[in-house]
Amino acid sequence: MDKLPPLTALKVFEAVARTGSLTAAARELSVTHSAVSHQVRRLEYDLGITLLGRRGRGVAPTAAGERLARGLGDGFREISRAVAAVRPGGQGREITVSCLGTFLLHWLIPRIYLFKAAWPGVQLKLVEDVGPLDAPAVPYDVAIRVGRPPWPRGIDVTVLERETVGPVLSRDLADSLAIRSFADLGDAPLVHTRTRPTAWADWAAAAGAAPPEGGSVTWFDHYYFLLEGVRGGLGLGVAPEQLIRGELARGNIVAPFGFVPSGNDYVMAAAEDAGDPAVLAFKSWLLGEFRGGEPSA
Repeated sequence: MDKLPPLTALKVFEAVARTGSLTAAARELSVTHSAVSHQVRRLEYDLGITLLGRRGRGVAPTAAGERLARGLGDGFREISRAVAAVRPGGQGREITVSCLGTFLLHWLIPRIYLFKAAWPGVQLKLVEDVGPLDAPAVPYDVAIRVGRPPWPRGIDVTVLERETVGPVLSRDLADSLAIRSFADLGDAPLVHTRTRPTAWADWAAAAGAAPPEGGSVTWFDHYYFLLEGVRGGLGLGVAPEQLIRGELARGNIVAPFGFVPSGNDYVMAAAEDAGDPAVLAFKSWLLGEFRGGEPSA
């Protein structure tokens, strides 16, 4: 192996290149501005090349500096992962979990305490994201989506559960409407969401029923608003069983016609080479919750 420059100098240069500032790098590394400048000059001398140039009031890496900074960033991330692998519970590791807002609110957040109890050292950053798996709005370690194949290449996709959907309503509204057959939907108040505008028609086709017209119709922009409308007795809405399983068990919400497959799957995704112990721990926990965890939402 070729003799490497001092690790301290490499670490300092990576911080400068990433932040674009000697001052910001010094603050991040808890050293002085002059110490940062000295380490960068030493690295340039050892390599015999210029790594940084001026850009406005800051600095920017040269072409050679950019190549080195990319490699160092990847290397330091691998070192961090290796350290996390031998630390009990992956202490200090933060992973980003990207998912749909409704799933985040109604399924994941009510269960997070279970993961934290098992892996207290893993910090979770939960973000709402509806983008494609291969073009996330924010970089993620694990993504949770609802959809159907084909899935993008280069991403490890695991099916968590087949989505099932059906008309649901509050217990109080169910008692007042006495819905017992598809025909009883004719005068019932219905709620829709613009994120799944064909939900009622799709459910009717799968259930072998005529699409109901409803006595009154209310539209919401998002699924979680629709679920709140259902809870509040505003009307019947087509909802995934997975998001209301706990309330069904408690009897707060009822599903007079049961549920049918929607053709979509709940899936989790990560890069195919993701071997981070914290990521693997979260994926294993998530799969276990879907396949055997008690409903808590």
